[in-house]
Amino acid sequence: MALPTNIRVLVIDHDINLLNAIEKLCYQFNYSVKTCSNVSDALNLLLGKKDIFDLVLIEAKMLDMDSYGFLRHVTQQINIPVIMMCVDGSTSVVMKAIDDGACDYWIKPLTDSLIMNMWQHVARKLWKENKNLELMSEKLPLIDQKIEGVINTSVKKGSIEKNNDKPKSSTKNKRLKWSPELKRKFVSAVVKLNVDKATPKKILAMMNERGMTRDHVASKLQ
Repeated sequence: MALPTNIRVLVIDHDINLLNAIEKLCYQFNYSVKTCSNVSDALNLLLGKKDIFDLVLIEAKMLDMDSYGFLRHVTQQINIPVIMMCVDGSTSVVMKAIDDGACDYWIKPLTDSLIMNMWQHVARKLWKENKNLELMSEKLPLIDQKIEGVINTSVKKGSIEKNNDKPKSSTKNKRLKWSPELKRKFVSAVVKLNVDKATPKKILAMMNERGMTRDHVASKLQ
């Protein structure tokens, strides 16, 4: 399968050897990559010029600056997908990263397949932001057109899932109040399923909450 090209990745880690290894893998899979060994330099790059990166990969425990503060700033103010990585795979750490806005959490050591498929997070962001897929290539020329096939496939699968799960009754779902306990169960389900595989249907089944519907979960995922 041919991978999308022209996706620009910023990788941040205090381990120089790991940075070099990730850089080689990124080039192998046709990514454009820039590496930084400290958060302050990475932040200066992001603030200096807008729209120079499509994805950020950062170590969760950086030495010079709080990685989670960086994560919140980048996802909220600059709106770039951020993947956190660390040797610590405890549920509490993963949940904190997802709660703070990370699109995924990778446990070190990283595998080739993780690097190869990380472009899908960029595709997912574009799909959410652009409802009119016909204008995708005009509005977002930096992403290879091959990515549109994956986005269109995702849309079709989502539509099929909605049709299959759609209740026969025309009664509208009641609004659900997301208590702290429900939020914890939701994040826990997403983590256990793996972010990439956490569909509304699977999350709903794992949470097993009375009165909760697929639409409630889908809305929360967005």
